[in-house]
Amino acid sequence: MLSRLGKWTIPLALALALSLLVLFPGCSKVTMVAPSGGAAVAEAAAVVGPSHDVAVTSLDFDPPLRVLQVGQQQSDVALLVAVDNKGTYTEQQVNVVVTLRATPDDEVLLQRRQVVSTLAPGQAAVVRYEGFPNIPARDGYLLTVAVDQVPGEQNLANNSKSLPLQLVMPQ
Repeated sequence: MLSRLGKWTIPLALALALSLLVLFPGCSKVTMVAPSGGAAVAEAAAVVGPSHDVAVTSLDFDPPLRVLQVGQQQSDVALLVAVDNKGTYTEQQVNVVVTLRATPDDEVLLQRRQVVSTLAPGQAAVVRYEGFPNIPARDGYLLTVAVDQVPGEQNLANNSKSLPLQLVMPQ
């Protein structure tokens, strides 16, 4: 039957293969074969099925760091952290930890922790950190934001982001 469809054979077969991945999430791979039984024409693969995966997706400041004025109080600056649930389970009590150091191996200058109580699959939460105390002056800093591993999580590569910060004084 597929050979009678002519130029529509591959697009229809690919659509069918992708539909099977959605309808049967236990399948991890669907391979399409040419109507003649020859070599594979196209292959669709997906990682599907249940998973736990939380991620730090972005960092920002309010107001943006580029507009801070010399002498502006550190307590006037807020750090905004976006945390996403990229898995298929609702996650509970997701710890988000902010750490500031002068260098990666230096002592901790500041550490804050907040908890996202519930994070549904596909949901993003913005965690706001405010009211920073006076931080010791350094030439630069390393800001690291991390979410703790949730039970059953395998992909830890997206659980943290680091941002080097450098103070530049106007001339």
